Amino acid sequence: MLSTAVVWLGVFAGLALLVTVPVHFHLSALRRTEVGSRGRVEVNEQRSTRPCPQCGHPSLSGAAFCDKCGVPMVLFELKLAREAIGPEPRAGAGHVLPIIHQDLCIGCSACVNACDEKVLQIVAGKSTVVNVGACTGAAVCAEVCPTGACQLTGQGASRRVEVPSVGADFETNQKGIYAIGELGGLGLIKNAVIEGALVIQRIQKHHGKREGILDLVIVGAGPAGLSASLAAQEAGLSFVLLEQGSFADTIRRFPNKKIVMAEPVHVPTYGSLWISNAPKETLLGVWQMILDSAGIQVNENEQVLAVKRDADETLLVETRRGTYRGQKVILAIGKRGSPRRLEASGRDLPKVLYTLADAAEYRGAKLLVVGGGDSAAEAAIGLAHQSGNVVTLSYRQKEFSRMKDKNRSALSELIRQGGVRFLPQSRVVEVRENEVALQVEEKKTLRLENDFVFALLGGSSPRAFLESVGVSMVTKEVSVASSLS
Repeated sequence: MLSTAVVWLGVFAGLALLVTVPVHFHLSALRRTEVGSRGRVEVNEQRSTRPCPQCGHPSLSGAAFCDKCGVPMVLFELKLAREAIGPEPRAGAGHVLPIIHQDLCIGCSACVNACDEKVLQIVAGKSTVVNVGACTGAAVCAEVCPTGACQLTGQGASRRVEVPSVGADFETNQKGIYAIGELGGLGLIKNAVIEGALVIQRIQKHHGKREGILDLVIVGAGPAGLSASLAAQEAGLSFVLLEQGSFADTIRRFPNKKIVMAEPVHVPTYGSLWISNAPKETLLGVWQMILDSAGIQVNENEQVLAVKRDADETLLVETRRGTYRGQKVILAIGKRGSPRRLEASGRDLPKVLYTLADAAEYRGAKLLVVGGGDSAAEAAIGLAHQSGNVVTLSYRQKEFSRMKDKNRSALSELIRQGGVRFLPQSRVVEVRENEVALQVEEKKTLRLENDFVFALLGGSSPRAFLESVGVSMVTKEVSVASSLS
């Protein structure tokens, strides 16, 4: 009888299975040339092949999937790409045009907002080219795309991405330290899930257990980290799963009802689980069910501070709660880095939050927002528009200097109207269950009744953490073929 872990590992394996459905159709198409003038389709049997980075089986060059193991080649595009040399080439106006990989697009609107010419628009939850004639070739859309879905066409077109130095086996330049998911340059949920399972397969090939030492320390409980945990459990590997925030924290921070998946899931041994075009709430519910059923424990709110190597090559993972000894470390930490924490007593109370997922969840509450950047401004504005809220904004400086003009204007108007109380040159000194104490401009202590504190103070990028671990960052250049359109 299959174990519970095997059953629920199928949830994530189902994502990979879905994308292999069109494999045979794709391979068939690759073996054909264009229809000739006489309407005949000729088969080209002489196409070059390349070994699959995962299983080594020869696959057709340019194929989207390995025709043996079914692994999407996009997982290895960045890992096998050459490092960029020299200055980034400029795109010629009118010669380079955007295309959108619908399979990679998550509908975040970053490219739409970046384009002043209104070339792109969100249609049915995906970015779409709606006015190609207006494109100037500025290429800002591709630069801001977090998943690589927005790319550029044209002869010699390419995009540059800064990623950790990672090989096709997901191991970084530091022996025993692996990087998967968004951190490695792939932001799509299903790709992160596939990588989580594949990295365990790679580790298993040459892994031997050592008494008293964990096989794995997995850092990050997003799609990649959870997938790796399920695969590790099924493989009989010992591990601990650490998360600096909450499980699937990146997805939780999306607005309510935001579409985060575009494909249905078929779960082996379970049947169809129809969550096509699923909003984040559905996806989070499924993942929570998987966690409960598989018995996977997530050490939430446990931030990793350092990873060091012992004399016997054991990796020591230091957190705020202690140190874990493991043979391998899998980094699935994403790109958002670690939030800067509030410097005040009581900062670890549950009421102190470092992100605001959805302002609509908070109504009729006394709220304090701390910070002076765009995140703090947007949070204060959103919270002030919910019925019954009393919103106070605390900032160490006298004036706002780090936010966009649009946010500064909207926030200033709310402050003028009394919708937000602004405390300039103030800082939080103490947080209690029902109140918060601030040192204000006059060097006096001001106490406010309070239900929640949103400390939106920016944070450190994952780059700083990676460099402290010894993982090198490299810039890869990926060619974009016009056939992608």
